[in-house]
Amino acid sequence: MISPVIYRVGLTVVLILIFGEAAQPSQRKGTRIDTLTKIPHERYFEELFRRQPPEPLRSPILHPSGPQSTFPNIDVSRDTFPQNEPSIRISHKDPNRMVAAWRDFRTGVTPAVRRVGYSFSTDGGATWGPVGLLPLIYQGSGFTRNSDPAVCVDTGGNFYIATIALNNNNGDLKNIVYKSSGFGDFFDQAYFAPTDTADPFYDKEYIACDLNPSSPFVNNLYIVWSTSRFTRSTDGGVTWSHTVFTNGSSGFAPDLCVGPDGSVNVVALVGNGLWFDKSTDGGVSFLAHSVVADTVDNYAPHAGRGSFPSIAADMSGGPRNGYLYTVWTDTHGDADVFLGISRDGGSTWSKARRVNNDPIGNGIDQYWPWVAVDDRGVVSIAYYDTRNTPDAFHFEVYLAYSWDGGLTFTNRLMSTAQSPRNQPNGDVRFGDYIGLDSWGKHTVPVWTD
Repeated sequence: MISPVIYRVGLTVVLILIFGEAAQPSQRKGTRIDTLTKIPHERYFEELFRRQPPEPLRSPILHPSGPQSTFPNIDVSRDTFPQNEPSIRISHKDPNRMVAAWRDFRTGVTPAVRRVGYSFSTDGGATWGPVGLLPLIYQGSGFTRNSDPAVCVDTGGNFYIATIALNNNNGDLKNIVYKSSGFGDFFDQAYFAPTDTADPFYDKEYIACDLNPSSPFVNNLYIVWSTSRFTRSTDGGVTWSHTVFTNGSSGFAPDLCVGPDGSVNVVALVGNGLWFDKSTDGGVSFLAHSVVADTVDNYAPHAGRGSFPSIAADMSGGPRNGYLYTVWTDTHGDADVFLGISRDGGSTWSKARRVNNDPIGNGIDQYWPWVAVDDRGVVSIAYYDTRNTPDAFHFEVYLAYSWDGGLTFTNRLMSTAQSPRNQPNGDVRFGDYIGLDSWGKHTVPVWTD
């Protein structure tokens, strides 16, 4: 039985899908679509977007003919200004507790002012607390803005939001990690991660925590960013190690996860391929290396963007415990979502499997996938999809889930209305990725609408 609830985040959308026997919480259906937009990544995409002028504003399409989602969408960010690039994490200590965070432009669109918004839920996502903006703890040092949130949680239920901190000129980029308060409903402390390098290229960081109580590195925090740089914390985010590289090349758009044995697993785009790197000593060094896909064309033409890879580990303790799953977009005539599976801790990878179930080569784009694996070993993948829309500039959100370790998938339409990918100016765009987490009978995609 699938008993779902979806939450639409004002401009950033959160969906909660409850698998198994569970009471269905109260539902509040979204009544309109707000246009949502995004800025390019601070350095890497600047030249790319200069070549793409702002798109004209496009009207939303409410309840078009064709497939209809049965999932109610609920607004979480609750604001008329743009929000995008969301992240979500569920507490393993109490799966009813979760945090969503997103990039928020409520303090400035033209010119764009980057901030990070967040909200807590304590009832499995049925309701959400007040929306807050992360405090500018280091404003006195010139860090007046923040961007690109990524959320994780430790075994004690403490939430962390990794961000890129910036000055008023959108320069002097640093990674700053916020930690939730002892009360667990706001963020009152923040730490630089790391502090040992003068390299200004801090872009698109992701954070993960070792959540296995039997791991020798339990509660270690790990961050990977930009060209496969990596740092770790063994004291709850207060101090961070010197920067190391997960591979010897300049990987881009890395993501990471922690396996049940405490291994740190990283995927990144390197050249024309998708690489995997692994640490077995708690992030001190990376030695193991393999190739997930030899050639990847991750550019989704109709999205106007590249697509980041995502990786997740099976932590269920079941028959597929330790399996690794990586998803990415690959373009061969049109953009599709592909999955690679490793059953030996990343040493070898399966042949790529196409996840979306529309006809092959039909010119329709699926892009920006994100993957999660829950405590029963169910693999879930959220992605944007244009199969039902009247043109490539509108999109919907689908969720594909597998109960057999990624061999077969069921694809379900999640969003209740089609959304245009508007941008009011070249600094505010509709996003570069979406978020997803799954644990304790909650599967929670979060996207921009």
